[in-house]
Amino acid sequence: MQQIRFPEAAAVSEAGIEHLGGGPPTPLTARLHGLVAWALAANGESDGLAARADAAWVAVETGNDPIRQLDVLECRTAARDELDLAGPDDWVLMEDRARGLERWQQVAVAGRVRATFASWTDPQGALVQLGAVAEEAAAHGQTEQAGWVEYSRCEILWTLGDWDATLESGARALDIAERYAYQRLAFRTFMVVLQVAAERHDAALATRWERWWAEAEPHFPPNPSSYGRVLQGAYRVWLARATDRATLMPEPELVDAIVPMVNAHYVGAVETLVRSWLDAGRADLAGAASARWTSMVAADAETPL
Repeated sequence: MQQIRFPEAAAVSEAGIEHLGGGPPTPLTARLHGLVAWALAANGESDGLAARADAAWVAVETGNDPIRQLDVLECRTAARDELDLAGPDDWVLMEDRARGLERWQQVAVAGRVRATFASWTDPQGALVQLGAVAEEAAAHGQTEQAGWVEYSRCEILWTLGDWDATLESGARALDIAERYAYQRLAFRTFMVVLQVAAERHDAALATRWERWWAEAEPHFPPNPSSYGRVLQGAYRVWLARATDRATLMPEPELVDAIVPMVNAHYVGAVETLVRSWLDAGRADLAGAASARWTSMVAADAETPL
């Protein structure tokens, strides 16, 4: 999952379920069912996944194994988050249970996501929350989660317009991600800092991305999700601007790849596509993308951003 190999994660989990007898979730197979739901949701699929994650939780909810329950709860919450169905209360439940069991990695994950929700209405308060999560992660040796906290800081600081601090947090996240090969963390962080690099014509950041991507790309799914396709179209524009190269117009097919996601870097990517189509004289594509986006954010996923 953390190496962005979602189809493989689902396939391995499905094989485990079959090895253990197949069928609907049982206390023995519930976590594997939850992992399948999470992996496929992370890959951009949705059909039946919320129900599958819920069924996994029902299979262990009334049992007497709190650690197994927590692991299934994490999969269910993460899957629902990918499907835009999870809210702050879901992560509070996970954090409280994890803290009671001293499962510090899951405490840090839940605390960071709660801070992200808080950032929509109180970004400065969210930065304070992230500071507390960072201290706790460091105290318990949670290196990867320390990197994710820096990524979250980086993205919030970017939305606040503090670009110097954005790049400082981004650099700390990338240092951790590159040292330990946390590919998902590196990709997400680059998707923030490259937007700053494009505006500042920072070729050094673009070079760092290209060096990292040359080694990381083989680990990524050959058929990217809708999220991946939109970001791919956008980061090519950011790289061209950062290095003062000619910008190629994003593919028209990316209009249909736009999905309702509230991550700030994704909102920036959609804006980049629209702006690029306008610059290329394709008001038809810009209009279609804007109309698609407007219809999506009119729903419950709308945020102040």
